Amino acid sequence: MPFSPNPSLPSRQNVLNLINTYNLRQYNFQQAVLGSPSTVSGTVGFNAAISMSALPNSGFVGSVNFQYNRYDAGQVIGSNFSVDSSVLSGTTIQEILPGLDALMNLGLRIDEVVDGPVDLVNDLSVTIVISNTSELYLPGSSFSVAFSNNAANLVSGTLLGLDSTTIVFGTSSTVLLDITPTTTNVPTTGTFLGLDSTSNVLGLDANTWMDISF
Repeated sequence: MPFSPNPSLPSRQNVLNLINTYNLRQYNFQQAVLGSPSTVSGTVGFNAAISMSALPNSGFVGSVNFQYNRYDAGQVIGSNFSVDSSVLSGTTIQEILPGLDALMNLGLRIDEVVDGPVDLVNDLSVTIVISNTSELYLPGSSFSVAFSNNAANLVSGTLLGLDSTTIVFGTSSTVLLDITPTTTNVPTTGTFLGLDSTSNVLGLDANTWMDISF
């Protein structure tokens, strides 16, 4: 049975599941502990190695080494993510990782990522780079998370077909909502939102209809 990693599980659990997939004897963390992963080269088909050692009173003795493949984080986790950075806290990648884990169910430990500065107010996105301590992911592989609520992302994005210079319902980065009066096609009879034709709408005179433009 081919093994598929589950990014919501901790890396160590994924590697133990991988070992159990290809071994008749099944192990759990009450019986054994995994060592630190290492990079291997020159071995056909494998890029990593890890040891597993028996715990006292587990029914096992000694340790055994396994060779396996660590995975590209971008391929397993993905890369098209967007989160509200206002619910995160911290000024470094490792500080915001617990919040990202909670939002995205990543299963990553703090030591599995390379630390670096992050500005939750002004940065458009953050790139999470995997360190060499991750049991599951290739060191140097990465995935990115955009901060959807930051003003710069709103300016550069689109909303409801508005152009790329538009913030929410605006005509430019400095205009949020442009309401202008017009005398074109003004109804002379009937009512607007229950107001009669002589009523004042938002301070406009009785002969002016209201045009909301972008």
